[in-house]
Amino acid sequence: MPERTQLIHPTLDLFLYDIREGLGQDTQKIDDNRKQFWQRIYSNSQNNSSAKELQDENFIATLKEAEIGESSFIELLGSDIIKNFERPLEGYYYPVQIGDTYALHVNCSGVYTDGMRQSNYKPQPLKNLPSLQEEIISHINKQPGTIGQTWLMWGQLIDSHQNPTQIALECYKQLAPAPHNWERDLKSQGQFLGATVFELWRPPSAWSDREKLVESYHLLIWLFPPNKSIKSVVDSVTRIYSDLIHLFCYRNKVLWAYSHSCHLKAELEADTILIQNTIRDVSQLTQQKNPSESQMKGLREILTNTLTLLSRYVINLSDLKTQGRTIEINLKNYAKGLAIMEKVEEGSNLQFLAAFGKLATAKYLRQVKMDHASLSYGLTLLENLIRTVEGITATYQAQSDRALNSTIAAASVGLTTSAVLATTAVASSVLIVQPPQGKDIVSFQSTALGISLLMGALASLIAWKILNR
Repeated sequence: MPERTQLIHPTLDLFLYDIREGLGQDTQKIDDNRKQFWQRIYSNSQNNSSAKELQDENFIATLKEAEIGESSFIELLGSDIIKNFERPLEGYYYPVQIGDTYALHVNCSGVYTDGMRQSNYKPQPLKNLPSLQEEIISHINKQPGTIGQTWLMWGQLIDSHQNPTQIALECYKQLAPAPHNWERDLKSQGQFLGATVFELWRPPSAWSDREKLVESYHLLIWLFPPNKSIKSVVDSVTRIYSDLIHLFCYRNKVLWAYSHSCHLKAELEADTILIQNTIRDVSQLTQQKNPSESQMKGLREILTNTLTLLSRYVINLSDLKTQGRTIEINLKNYAKGLAIMEKVEEGSNLQFLAAFGKLATAKYLRQVKMDHASLSYGLTLLENLIRTVEGITATYQAQSDRALNSTIAAASVGLTTSAVLATTAVASSVLIVQPPQGKDIVSFQSTALGISLLMGALASLIAWKILNR
C-alpha cells in the first residue's frame, strides 16, 4: 500500500565540518579556509546576489569579526542565527565555530504549500527524499566538508503497522550512494527520544588517500512512533540540534585525523625504505681503502640528501603523534557529548552510538600509537646514518690533508736544500778571484746549480718517505 512507504514531515539535515585553523597554517591559508567555508552559503547557485557579497573585502572582514579565537561555540551569523532558504523551500543554514573548526548545519524539509508550514506535516512519499538531498547539496555549492559530514533523516511513522526497519531500509536506498548493502553499512540500532534510530556508515575505500575521505558516508535515520503529536516530535529534535552538532564534529574529526595519520604512515614507510637503500649505498662506497674523488663526491651528496630526509622524517613523525593526540582528545569529547545527550531524556541509552567510541579507541587510536612507536626506529637509523657518513667524510678529508701536508713539507725540504747548495755555489764563485783553470765562470755556476737541484730532489724524496712513515 502507498502509505507503507510514506512518512509524516520527513526532514533531512546535513552536519558539515571544515578546518578553520590548521597546525602551522599562516594567515593567508586561514583566510582561504574562511572564504571556502562561506562559499557554501554565499556562492551557491541559488543566490547570485550573495555570491557578489562574498567578493566584497568589507563583507569578508565582517564575517571574520564574528569569530572569537579558540571559543568552544560561537554562532557566526550573530543575532540572525540562521539564514533561510529562498521561498518556497523550507530550509536554512546555521553556521557556527567550534574551536579550530567550522561547523555548518543545513536543514531542509520540502516546499511550503500555500505558505503554510503545516502542509509539510502531511504524509510524504519516501521517493521525495532524493530531491531534499539534492536541494541541500546544491545549496552548499556542491562542496563536501573537508573534515567530514553526517546526514540525519528523521520523520514520523503514519501508523503502528509500518515496520521501522523496512522504512529505514527504503530511506537508506533513497539517500545513500550506490552500491547499496544494508547489512554491510548498518553499524548500530537503538532508541532515543522515543524514536527508533539506525546508524549506517561506509568508510572510505583508502584511508591513506585524504582526497577519498569524501567517500565516507555517515547516515542516521530516526523514525518516531505515530502516537506522538508532530509538533512534539519537531520540538524534541530541534532541542538537541546543538548537541548533535558537537557530537558529529568530534566523530568526524576522529576519522579525519586517522585518515591523515594513514597518509603520514605511508610517507614515513616510503622514507624508511629510502633510508635502508642509502645505508647499502654507503656500505658499498666505503669498502675501498682509498676511495676516488668521485666516490667522495657521492658520499657528500648522500650526506646532503640525508639531512633533507631527516628534516622531512622528523616533521612527519611529529605530525603523526599530533594526529594520535587529536584522536584521543576528540574521543574523550565524544564520550562527554553522549553523556550530555543521555540527560535530555530520562532512561536514555545511547550505547548504540557509544559503539563508535569503542571501535575508534581499540582500532584507530591504538593503530596510530603503534605506527608512531614502530616508525620512530627509522629516526634512529637516520641519525646513525648521518653520523656515520659525516665520520667517513671527515676521516677521508683528514687523510687527504695529511698527504697534502707531507708533500708540502717534503717539497719545502727539497727547495731549501737546493737553495742552500745553489747559494753556496754562487757565493763560492764570487769569492774565487780566478775560476778553475780551463773553465769559465758561467759553466762553473751551471754545474753547481744542477748539483743543488739534484740534491734538493733527493732531500725531498727522503723527507716525504719519512713523513708518510
